[in-house]
Amino acid sequence: MESHIGKRGRPPGSPNKLTAEVAKAVCGLLEASVPDRYAAEANGLSERTFRRWMELGAAGRKPYAEFFAAATRARARAVVRLVVKALSGGPGSYQALRILERRYPRYFGRSGARVGPLSFSAFEGAYLSRSAGT
Repeated sequence: MESHIGKRGRPPGSPNKLTAEVAKAVCGLLEASVPDRYAAEANGLSERTFRRWMELGAAGRKPYAEFFAAATRARARAVVRLVVKALSGGPGSYQALRILERRYPRYFGRSGARVGPLSFSAFEGAYLSRSAGT
């Protein structure tokens, strides 16, 4: 039998860590807006393992495809929950908005140029330049 020392990955014949319990626990944390790394580590997985599972799942490989779909839904539910909280204007709405801005800057980040304490978006800048000429 060949030694596994110095090789990457699981030893041949060792059980897969992706169980229904692990998948449910990771997805529960993702739905609570916990970042991927910490959702994985809290369940005894490395961030690398989590990313590999997601890549394999995105490629349609079983059982990772089911995990990928569940994790993607959990992330989406977390974003929806944060958006609803941010739009509510109640307690915690500012914090929800900040999480969205930092974690998903492409969709929720501030796109305007900052001028001193003020921030102007391209739309506001165009409006101000038009109204200044009248």
